[in-house]
Amino acid sequence: PEAKVAVLDGTAHSPGQAWTQGGQSIKTLWGELAWQLGGEEGFAMVKQSDQNGTSPGKNVLRDLLDKYSPCVVLIDELVAYMRQFAENQSLTGGTFDSNQSFVQSLTEACKLVPNA
Repeated sequence: PEAKVAVLDGTAHSPGQAWTQGGQSIKTLWGELAWQLGGEEGFAMVKQSDQNGTSPGKNVLRDLLDKYSPCVVLIDELVAYMRQFAENQSLTGGTFDSNQSFVQSLTEACKLVPNA
């Protein structure tokens, strides 16, 4: 089967500045992931977490991956993205800690979805 592919490039976006996909303002890596996998419908699954900069958690990410599987998630330059967060600073892209939580939740969700 043909898989959906999401590519998260840590140098493509700034955690301090929202970007636009198809008219939708996106603030976080998890918003970008959801948009790339499912467009507006996928983004709606994480919209609240994208707006407040908190990781959507393993269960939401599992549901997202399951709905749009088979899928492949490629992440590049994550360190470059995350080192832009100053200690105890919240940006539109969340916080250093919320991004760490996202990575952990994403890896856990991937283990639960056979076709991700």
